[in-house]
Formats: sequence, structure tokens, C-alpha cells
Amino acid sequence: MTAALREWEQHMKRGRQHVEHAELEDALKSYNTALHICESVTDFPNATHCRRLVLNGLGRTIRRLGKYAQAVDLLNEGLAGLDLCPDLVEMSLELAEIYLYQNQIEDAKYLLEKSCETAKHLQYEEGLCRAIGNLGKVNYELSQRNHDPKLLEEGIQQLLERIQYARNIRQTNEATRPDPAAEERYLEMIRLESTGMSRLSRCYSVRGDKEKALLTASDALKLIAGSPNIHSAAMSHLFYGLALQRNGQAEEALKHFNPAISCTPALALCHEPSKEHREYLKELVDAGADMDRLDKNGYSALDYAVFSGDVDFEKLVLDGMHRNAERRINELYNEAKLRKLLRVLFQEKVRPLLQRSRDGNTLQNVRRMYADELAGNDEKNPNLDGLKFVRYFDFKSLGRLPTYSDDLTNPWTPKPVDIGVESGDVADFLIFFSYKWMNREGLGTGQSPDDDSNTQYFRMVNAVENFLQRHPDIQEERLGIWVDFACINQRNPAPGVSALPIIVAQCDAVISLVDAEYYDRAWCCVEVLIIQALKRSYSRHYYWFEYVEAQGYSEEKAVGVLREGRGDLAIGVAGKHLTFEEDRRKVLFLERQSKLLG
Repeated sequence: MTAALREWEQHMKRGRQHVEHAELEDALKSYNTALHICESVTDFPNATHCRRLVLNGLGRTIRRLGKYAQAVDLLNEGLAGLDLCPDLVEMSLELAEIYLYQNQIEDAKYLLEKSCETAKHLQYEEGLCRAIGNLGKVNYELSQRNHDPKLLEEGIQQLLERIQYARNIRQTNEATRPDPAAEERYLEMIRLESTGMSRLSRCYSVRGDKEKALLTASDALKLIAGSPNIHSAAMSHLFYGLALQRNGQAEEALKHFNPAISCTPALALCHEPSKEHREYLKELVDAGADMDRLDKNGYSALDYAVFSGDVDFEKLVLDGMHRNAERRINELYNEAKLRKLLRVLFQEKVRPLLQRSRDGNTLQNVRRMYADELAGNDEKNPNLDGLKFVRYFDFKSLGRLPTYSDDLTNPWTPKPVDIGVESGDVADFLIFFSYKWMNREGLGTGQSPDDDSNTQYFRMVNAVENFLQRHPDIQEERLGIWVDFACINQRNPAPGVSALPIIVAQCDAVISLVDAEYYDRAWCCVEVLIIQALKRSYSRHYYWFEYVEAQGYSEEKAVGVLREGRGDLAIGVAGKHLTFEEDRRKVLFLERQSKLLG
């Protein structure tokens, strides 16, 4: 008997884990095996209770496959004759979730209010945490349907309660986390807290609090990062993307609609068709989200839409696939035009200057040529960014990585030929920094790509000081820094990204901040490929150093050494890590562009 109970527990645990990992077919196998055990073994302990737990798990899994009628039957079977207990709360909450997806919003609200009362009576905090948050979601939906700001405020307060309940329960379980059951509760509270914050961000967005919406959605995404629950992670990316979109950051939003995780927002939405999810899916389609991505089970958004039998979802996904195909053709055409533009610049303008010039003004001449080209051809301006820099004096004085909005960035402007001294806004010597973004979760919010200790910033300052010691002829006051977060408009990064090869070609030195992950990052590798190509052909004009951690390095004090970059290092960007898979085409395009530089 003990062996049968243990086997049942193992299958239940596997079922829950499979649901967390969006392995729904495997979850069904585990739950059906558990159901068979408690129904077939004679005198199975507490068989009725165990059977109800299985029915709840099956209902939850089948609900996620969009089979709502079947899930309702299973849950109602489990609820039959059930007295006041936590199981009643859990199964009622699952049923309310389905009512909400079926647009039976009043039925969902009634069931959630009863669940809140029951959970309070039983002092069942975990059930109350889930119920109060779902009630907030319902009141948000009703507020939008009825144009009722009072219901919106009520929903906001309920979601804030959900977040606080989840935090309190999580803190209580912190000390006992080594226990498997406590660890499971802890992870569930992370999911509930993150989900509550994501929903809260949507409420803030419709209320017009864009900044609050962004920060709340960003915090939700950070909290769920690393969680095994990839469905919840996908939904966090969705709500963060929606907040970015409402803030006018369409390109950054698209990165979160296409995150580099196995379950995208489109896949998650198609698991559970509903009126609300249909509206979100339409926003994804309009934004250009990838509808062709496969999850780790080999299924696409279209597969899940067809599985659920929801014709409207099928049409939306197909529409998205058609639009993506047309958009991709346009992108390929635009890339070809941009490649032609860069090819002409490099072959007819930059290369002759680099080959002929032997004085100290070679790169100044390249910069002047590029500025003249952009000024004289309006067609190039929208496609390519001009050269910008931050004066090293301003960079060092700031104490952190500058942002584009800090207004420290200077456009490079050529001096008149007959003037021997540049204006104060023009640098003679430019250093390009290639580095790994440490705060990748903060992308799109205006947050620094550095960590809270400003580690990368202090590495940069230390690297520049080392460089100046090696080259005392370079005047600090005439030194400019190119760093992406300050020199590329993060709200419209495309012109800056497209110009990256020719920007590097106008910088005197590239310094790579190398750590254990540097050569695993696709963006870092493409920047190295560019400087490698330039050094190979025009070494007398360029410096390339790697700044590496010295022995005894600590996070509190950035101490490192400069070493010559390795020109013989064979690298490529295929398969290298990207925070956003959406960037894959960009880095592959730039990898091809780097070959023009030789």
C-alpha cells in the first residue's frame, strides 16, 4: 500500500512539473497514471481525496489545451459532494478560470467571491492569494467592458493584495525551502506574485500611468526569470511588451513578443483561447510577432489554435504568418539596399582614404567624408546614424554609464579645413567599447545595461586610464567615447545598429571588456569581427585591445589589464547567445557586412 501511495505521489509531482514546463501531453500521461493507481488499487489510502486531486490536475492541464468543456466536466466531477476544504477552493478557482476564458465573466466573479470567502474562513492563505488576484483580473475585464473607473481601481487594489499575500507566504517558506513541498510552494508564490504584477501593469497602462506600468511589468519579468514555469514567463514578456508598446517603444516591445525562450507569448495565448487572449494575440499580429516559432514539443501557435478548435484564433495566426512573410520580403529588400549603400561607402570612399592616407589625419578624413555623405544625401539619413561620442571628461565625471537621454552625446562635426584647432565638441581620438550588457532584463525601460555596482562602467574607466598610460601622446581632453547605450537612440535603434560597421571604422581604438561570457554573446562577437577585419587590412590606423580581469579582481574594485586583441581568433555569431531572438537576423546581417571592410 505504501508503495502504491509513493508511486501515486511521484506521478502527481511529475504531472505538476510537466505543466510548469508546458509539457502538457506528458502531464496528461502522468495524471492519468495517477488516476489509474488510486482507482484500481484496493483500499488505496484516502482514495476519494486523492482522486479529486488528480481530477483537479487533469482539469488544469486540459484547460491549458483549450478543451474547456472537458475540463469543466472533470472539475465538476471532483467538486461533487465536496465539503469546505482547501480542495474546494482550488477546484473552484480552476473552474472560475475557465468561466473567464469562456467569457462567462459574471459566473467567474461569483465563484471567485465565494472562493475568497471560503479561503478566509479556512485561513487558507495560498488559496486566498490566488482568488483575490483572479478577482482583480475579473474586475479589470469588467471595468473595460463597462467603462467603469471604479471597478478598475478595485481591480488594482485586489492585485496589490495578491502581490502582498504572495510575498508574505514566500518569505514564510524561505527558511524551509530545502524541503521539496516548501520549495514547490515558494515557486508557486513567485508565479502568483509575478502574474499579479504583470496584470497590475496592464491596469496602470489603461489608467494612463505608463511609467508605473513599465516598471511594474519589468519587475514581474525579473521575478519570474529563471523560473521553471515557462508559460508564466511568456505571459510576463507579453505584458512587458504591451507596456513598452503603449510607451511608444514598438521595436523593444517586439523583442519581448519574440523572447529567446521555448514558449513565446503567441504560443502561450494559443494554449488557452479566450476573448481577452484573442485581443492580445491581435496586438501581437499587428506588431509583427513571429508566428512560426516552435516550442520544445515541436508545436507552433497554429498547432495549438487548431488543437483547441477556435476558428478565430486560427485566422489570426494565419494572418500573422502571411504578414510575417510579406514583412520578411520587405526586410530582405531593405537589407539589400542598405548593403549596397554600405558597399559603396566602403569600397569607393572609406577604403581609398585608408589605403592612401599616411598622415595622422586619416580617420578624421574618414569622419569628414561620412558626415558629408550623410549631409548630402537625404536618402541615407533615415537608414544610417551619424557618428556620435561622449567626451571622456563627461564620461568619467558622471560616475555611471551615460544614457542617450542624459544629453551628453555630441554629434561629430568636421572642422573647416583652414582651422587648425577643432571646436570643443569634436574629439581627435575615439574609443569604441564592446561589452556585455549585464542588466538585460531592464531593456526597454531606460534602465542602464550595467549592474547596480556599475561594474562595466568602472571597467571602462580603468581600461581608458590604462590606454592613456600606454599612449601619453593622446590628450585626455581630446578623447571621445563611443558606447552604445549613450550613442544609439534606444527608442529607435535601427539606424545606429545598421551603421555599426562604419561607426567602428571611424573609431581609432576598440576595447573589448572580456569576461567568461563575452565570446558567447552574439553582439560582442559581431563587433569583434568588424575590428578584426579592419585590423587585418589597415592595422596602422587602428588599435584593438581586450580588457581582461587581473588576478585578484573583485566586483568592488574594477582592476584589469589591457592585452592586444587576437586577430587570429576564429569566431562567428551563429548559435551565440542573444537576449532577444528577434536580433538574430540583425547580427547575421552585420556579420556579412564585416566582410566588406577588408
